[in-house]
Amino acid sequence: MKKINKNGALLILMLSACICAVAQTGTYQWQSPIPGLQGEGYYRLLLSPDVRARAASDGADLRLVDSAGNYVPYLLRTEMPVSQAQDLTVLPSKSTTDAKFETIIIENRDAQPLAQLVLTLRNKAQSTYAQLSGSDDENQWFDISSNIILSPSSEMQADTFDQQISFPPVKYKKLRLTIKLNKVIPINIIKAAIVKPLLTNGRYTAIPAPVISQRDSGKKTYVWLEYKEAYTIDRLNVAVSGSRFYHRQVNLYTRDTSGWMEQGTAMLSSTSGNEISVNVRTKHLRLVIENEDNTALQVQAAEGLQLNTYLIGYLDADRNYYVVFGNNKATRPTYDIAYFEDSIKKSVLKEISCGPISANKIIPNTEPAKKASAIKGMNKWWIWPVLIAILALLLYFTLKVSKDINRKP
Repeated sequence: MKKINKNGALLILMLSACICAVAQTGTYQWQSPIPGLQGEGYYRLLLSPDVRARAASDGADLRLVDSAGNYVPYLLRTEMPVSQAQDLTVLPSKSTTDAKFETIIIENRDAQPLAQLVLTLRNKAQSTYAQLSGSDDENQWFDISSNIILSPSSEMQADTFDQQISFPPVKYKKLRLTIKLNKVIPINIIKAAIVKPLLTNGRYTAIPAPVISQRDSGKKTYVWLEYKEAYTIDRLNVAVSGSRFYHRQVNLYTRDTSGWMEQGTAMLSSTSGNEISVNVRTKHLRLVIENEDNTALQVQAAEGLQLNTYLIGYLDADRNYYVVFGNNKATRPTYDIAYFEDSIKKSVLKEISCGPISANKIIPNTEPAKKASAIKGMNKWWIWPVLIAILALLLYFTLKVSKDINRKP
């Protein structure tokens, strides 16, 4: 029994070593240098289409390291097609107070349509009712809303707070906010402003042009786009000829091991720029144009674009840095820097681009913290037969131990 237990323990150790060897087979295949550093600070590193094509689709294997292999914390961010922010414009205003009311006149000089105002107030303890009216000459006033409530902030430690009031759309040149005084004490309204949505289009990088082939069959035109890498494509700009006026549906497909998979539909039209949202990662893209009874279109060019993706990290011009990638066993790292993103955005971010890709020589192993394999010099194709043999031996000894136990009186 003791001999069997020792053999079993030895086999378990061998099994663990082999599993460790299998777990360590993943390595970072590629590296890309980071040139153009000027000074010390936060940099926004634009990843090239080739880097993104060879890295994991979710960027889990991207690492920012110095020449000694030390990891540098970073943020991974991709631009949105359209981002929305708020543009706060302060309107001129003046305030007067009499025995019963506090009156605030807000100027809308361009008579632009307004349906909201943002008031910045000093914090207070109680709610107050106010009336909003409008005028074009400041002589005759017309009611807009009589039930506006100016409430205290829920954050009692704040000195000031913003309150947004809504009302029916108006285009008066003057707005008057009338507040009934509480014990002849006015409310401290610091400013009045309007908020406009500010839309910003995302920035794109063009990917290398594909090889285009085309075939007309029946009432359809088949177009194949072949890329040298599995690029991420977020937008496709298609240039066509063959008809002065056209408006036709196009179906998009990508190819994998199971065949062609439909990814969506779009329209090609002579009245638009033929910008198609794609959002795929592929080497093979097929367009099927529905010509109906019209003359077939000829695709002259298809420019693929991808939304810019950045690594944001703190770099020093006195050191050399690299991006390493191409490890299908890597998982996304977790850095403290994510908790300070708002502060980093306020810093001046210098934008730079990564250099050409070469074989990785910076990080030899999957992660420095992991130990090297216990079995050295073993070809990885021999690992699985060895594991199967060990499992068979473990099963044999387990059955033998069970029989010995059953024989005991």
